[in-house]
Formats: sequence, structure tokens, C-alpha cells
Amino acid sequence: MRKIGWIVFIFILFNAGDAYAIQEHQGVEGFYVHQIGHIFFTAAMVYIYIVLKKPTASKLEGWRYIRFAAIFFILWNTDAFVSHLLEGLSKEVQESISSTAVTIDSLKTSVYYLTRLVEYFLLVPAFVMMAIGTYRIRKQLEKESSS
Repeated sequence: MRKIGWIVFIFILFNAGDAYAIQEHQGVEGFYVHQIGHIFFTAAMVYIYIVLKKPTASKLEGWRYIRFAAIFFILWNTDAFVSHLLEGLSKEVQESISSTAVTIDSLKTSVYYLTRLVEYFLLVPAFVMMAIGTYRIRKQLEKESSS
């Protein structure tokens, strides 16, 4: 059965189509919906952070990591919100992006490129902390259920 799985995986791998890494939001509706998504996700992470402050949540040590993940997700959402806002509403940034060379000639373009640079330094630790937290919670629950 494992051989069939590998054969299917290799078949799919070599017959895959193009996968584009850039998601464009056409029209203002896509822009606003995407920004509202960032706002809701930030609100959800703030809620998780507040709920996990309570002592009852500290029984499982993995929740501490999930709390750190929530902080990183809040920072990432704020960063992404600002960069999208500058990209969507600033003519200076739009002109800078559309040119062939990176031109940083104003505060708006400086902030835009800084937020784009920092974005993944916040997102990757968030996912790592979330993975560690869920792993530790699972291990602790397995340990408690076996004893």
C-alpha cells in the first residue's frame, strides 16, 4: 500500500501545473475584504491571548507557546495590514512597485519595504510556536490519559 502512495505522489509531483506565489486582489472589493480579514484575525488572536492569561489555561504547558504564537500573529497581522494599506492606497508605493528597480524615496516607501521585509520574520515564528504548543499539549494529554 505504501508503494502505491509513493507512486501517486510522484505522479502528481511531475504532472503538477503552475503554482503562482502572488495573490492579486482585483478591484477594491478584494482589497477591503482582505483587510477586514486581517482585522478579524487580529481580534481572534487578541481574544486567544487574553483567554490564555487565565490560570486555568496554564495547566498544559503547550498553551504558553500558543500564547506566544498569538503575539506573533498579532504583530504579523498589524505588519501585513500596514503594508497592504500602503500598497493599495499610496501612489508613491504603487509607482515604486511597478518600476524595475527598488526606489525608496519617501517615508511611505520606506515603511512599505520595511513591513514587507519583516513580515515573514513574524509569521514563521508564529507557526513554529503554534506547532510546538499543539505538540506539547498532545504529549501531555497522552501522558495524563495513560496514567
